[in-house]
Amino acid sequence: MAWVQIYSSGWGIPWSWVNKLTADMQAMFEKNVIHIQKGERTETAEAVMRMAYHDHSQNKEGYFWASRNICERVAEMDEETYAAFQSTLERYHQLLTANKTDDISLSANAGQSKSNSYNLFLLSPFFALGTIIWWIPGKISKWITDNTVTRIDFYTSVYNGVLGFMGLIWWVLWQIIFWLTGQKLLWSLMFVSPVFGYVALEWIDRYARQKAGFHFKSLLKKGVACIDQMKQLRKRIIFA
Repeated sequence: MAWVQIYSSGWGIPWSWVNKLTADMQAMFEKNVIHIQKGERTETAEAVMRMAYHDHSQNKEGYFWASRNICERVAEMDEETYAAFQSTLERYHQLLTANKTDDISLSANAGQSKSNSYNLFLLSPFFALGTIIWWIPGKISKWITDNTVTRIDFYTSVYNGVLGFMGLIWWVLWQIIFWLTGQKLLWSLMFVSPVFGYVALEWIDRYARQKAGFHFKSLLKKGVACIDQMKQLRKRIIFA
């Protein structure tokens, strides 16, 4: 193979191959993976990257380079500039919360957002089933994560891991109980319940988007100055 020839040619000692490969992989990692040099600023960078995603949701390559730029710009800031940047970001989110809207409404793809009312209505029964079945493992997972995670930038990954583990135990336990008790209908319902859980999460996300969009339309009629202020803050935050 080509890579064997590259790392064996001129290198008599296996450890030299390893060192060469490690150096090359590190360079490739830096070029192709989104990361930030100052780990303590990860939460801030992720918040801005979520905003950038709303602008580039249909353009994966554009989102990748926008995210790389965000990480580099955030890491390069001196302490004073970073503090001011965080203040701007916090002010922006405060305005979003106060006006009960979201960042998507101010993004470049705001006009492409469609009404979800019909889909929300159709998915309501599955949302109810998913919520009822998965409420307990969801709450337990959140409690465990809240009481064990000390760094906010690890919160999401730890929560997903705990939820996956708890969800598997919960799912298998009820599968066994319904099977042993001969409850075939409930067993079948529990078998497909992960789908209901996914639909419930999707329903919550779409409902929040629908609600935020409604409030933004109302704001357009009476709060143009506030919208302009949020747009200016957003432009400063995503380095546009």
